[in-house]
Amino acid sequence: MPEPLYQLNLKGKRELKRLLEAAKCSKRRSQGQEIWNRSWLETKTKLTRDTVEKIVKAIDPSARPSAQGFPVQQRSLVQLFQKLGATQPKIEECSFWEEVENTSDSIAKRPEQMAKLLRTLDYAEQQPVFDQSLRDSSGAAAFLIPTPCVRTQRWVIDRLAYSINNVDRALRTPLINVEKHPIRADGVNAIWCELAKKLKIVGGNQSNREAVLRKLCQTTQSRPVIIALYNFGEEDLTPQDVIEDFWLPLLEELSTSARRSARSRIVMLIADRNLPSCDADSVTMLPQLNAIAQSDVEEWLQRSNDVYPWCRDEFGQGWVDKLIQNEISGGEWKWDKPGKVLDQLCFSFGLGNGVTDLQRKWEWS
Repeated sequence: MPEPLYQLNLKGKRELKRLLEAAKCSKRRSQGQEIWNRSWLETKTKLTRDTVEKIVKAIDPSARPSAQGFPVQQRSLVQLFQKLGATQPKIEECSFWEEVENTSDSIAKRPEQMAKLLRTLDYAEQQPVFDQSLRDSSGAAAFLIPTPCVRTQRWVIDRLAYSINNVDRALRTPLINVEKHPIRADGVNAIWCELAKKLKIVGGNQSNREAVLRKLCQTTQSRPVIIALYNFGEEDLTPQDVIEDFWLPLLEELSTSARRSARSRIVMLIADRNLPSCDADSVTMLPQLNAIAQSDVEEWLQRSNDVYPWCRDEFGQGWVDKLIQNEISGGEWKWDKPGKVLDQLCFSFGLGNGVTDLQRKWEWS
């Protein structure tokens, strides 16, 4: 389980200010406010910039007296005080900080952080095929992603979308859950409606589709457009209908527009349990996502430039190694059920509802 978190109390804030002044830590201005020099502290204490920021924010010269900073591991506070020259023999037993409840800002942000981190969880089967197809495409590509579990479908769409070049500037339609979306009744016209909303064009029906196409042509000259659908269920509308009645006609209409680059492509992602093959050049069938390998999870935890430092700061030194040894290597994770693997990872990161806690982070609303 994650370690408890602590914040400086009034006595601790006073002592930390004294230590900073004694150590001759410099001050600088940032966004019009005077703050203690983070770079100096990072070098002096060997803590990460993020951890330094969380602690020292409470005692910046420009901070309000009631400022609390953000909760951190007790070991981070011990290390900070010791590196700044505190002489108390058992500093971890002192009264400079106090434990905070698990309703802290740090805990509240874990679903958002976990959703971001899961975008870097690699899986050897699909990603290379996806990357190669994007490189080979002329600016437009659709992907069929066979994925049995609905929860995993949402993750894999988010995961693949965030590996698209220039994704931070992309125009993205909300993830369309076909089984629960008006698309069931409206057919592919509902996709046009979603595009119209994103492009801020009133409506989206056949009568003003030309306006949507014109705006879409302009948009794809400078930024990507990503359209995503999943969970078709047993409804009459099928992935094949979307390809034949929306995607291919769309490409035909866009063919006369300016050539799109790798940074301004249009991509459609379709994830479902059962997907038909498609002969269209612009459509790629990815391998079935039947498993997430144990080696992929261990590599993600130990080697990722984002995951490992965050886990160290959030849960403590050695937490990743303990997780692998005690739960992943010695446990009974169902590696052939990707949704269960994602659930177990979320549980390990302190999310009591598993992947359910991440659903809103994958809406793209």
